[in-house]
Amino acid sequence: MEFVDTQISHEDDSIGTLLRLALAREVSSFGENVSIATLRTDPDGLHDARVAIRRMRSYLRTFRNMFEPSWASGIRADLSWYGTLLGAVRNVDVIAIRLGLRDEETLHLEESAILRDVISARWTACFDELVEAGESRRYAALRKYLDMLGHYPPLRPTSHVSARSALPVLLERPWRDVREAARSARMARTEANLHALRIRAKELRYASELASKTFGKRAMRLASSAAAIQDRLGSHRDALACVALLDEVGYDYASIYAAMSQLAAREQLAARNELVGLPDDLRMLKKRWKIFRQFARN
Repeated sequence: MEFVDTQISHEDDSIGTLLRLALAREVSSFGENVSIATLRTDPDGLHDARVAIRRMRSYLRTFRNMFEPSWASGIRADLSWYGTLLGAVRNVDVIAIRLGLRDEETLHLEESAILRDVISARWTACFDELVEAGESRRYAALRKYLDMLGHYPPLRPTSHVSARSALPVLLERPWRDVREAARSARMARTEANLHALRIRAKELRYASELASKTFGKRAMRLASSAAAIQDRLGSHRDALACVALLDEVGYDYASIYAAMSQLAAREQLAARNELVGLPDDLRMLKKRWKIFRQFARN
């Protein structure tokens, strides 16, 4: 989902106005895609609802000094709760898509049927949990908070400062977070460290896309580099999720163990290959950060 709003006007260019517009857009996107009918039948709609939650949580974290802290931390926790449930369904969708690209040339009809049945059962279990959550008091309270967030977010007086002066300072934190996460991933390329790097790159991406309203193409190029890292590590993680599922199915169904092992080996190789270009992506991100920072401070 691309950030396509027009640049804010000079008549009202505060960071608070920028955040209000961005939050209103994400609350609207979430509301448009979160009906049970949409979530059940439209994988893209489910993805958009999840991305809207991600963006809202990211804004509330990156720009937390602009919001009343107690209120922002509470809604971030509820957004995380519901976003995790959406993510569980979405992750099964992604696995199904990835394996659908490969299993026809590798699997016999019976093997394919077993794998599809397992994926279908897992998707149904995750979706049933999502539906149950949507009927809870916690979800009803979240929707009320989102209505407030979309119309009257609890901004602090500090949000009245101009976006042009505030954003270069505010983006320093997500950049430092990416830099530290990248250092940890270089020292120990564990899945936990790579996942942390992906999260931090995602936050820098969303903040940079917001900054593009004020700083134009240099901020968007920074966002593009952060997105490249996010996408690369996301594909890596998706491939490993496929490996875990295929290993599980292979152990549960001995008759198709060999076929599942063959598919798992392909996904394992795909996961490794995704990491090959990561150092180059990080170098490009650093270069574009320096360009953006120099431009934004002048």
